Amino acid sequence: MSALQCAQRPALTPRLSAAEFERWYWLKEELVAFCRVLRLPTSGGKVTIARRIAAHLDGTTAPHVAVVPRRSATMPSVFHLDTQIGEDWRCSQQLRAFFEQHCGRGFRFNEAMRTFIASRAGCTLRDAIAHYHANKYAQPDTIAAQFEYNHHVRDYRAAHPDAAHAEVVHAWRDKRSQPRCDESVRE
Repeated sequence: MSALQCAQRPALTPRLSAAEFERWYWLKEELVAFCRVLRLPTSGGKVTIARRIAAHLDGTTAPHVAVVPRRSATMPSVFHLDTQIGEDWRCSQQLRAFFEQHCGRGFRFNEAMRTFIASRAGCTLRDAIAHYHANKYAQPDTIAAQFEYNHHVRDYRAAHPDAAHAEVVHAWRDKRSQPRCDESVRE
């Protein structure tokens, strides 16, 4: 067996080197918990948090990432098909419940729906439902860097089109337990 095959995923400890930290896949929850141990800020996306940890482990300072404060959007307490989407609406649990009622329990705020809600102020929720059904199975052109599992699923399904979901998940767990092949973080 090669050294890569024998390597075991290390524990997240302050003694871990930045290079070793960056070789492995980490869940955002793991990174946030480790930030708390290191007394680092936990704000930001997965990539930002990972860079902050790597800089700390390397003894340097992570580049400052400006946190854009969220504007509080006023959303109605009850939604109807003719309710117009407002400026700065978020994909809230209440909005999800409305869509589940009209689209079924399998409804998800996929990329197409998140973009629609964020960019289509003035359109109705009826329009959003039509958009959801038209784009339900559309694959986004790009997947953001922090969604490593989604990258894996897309790549694995392309290589193994007949794979069952359990096989895809098992392959992900195997992949996560090994160091990154390219030893770099997706940008």
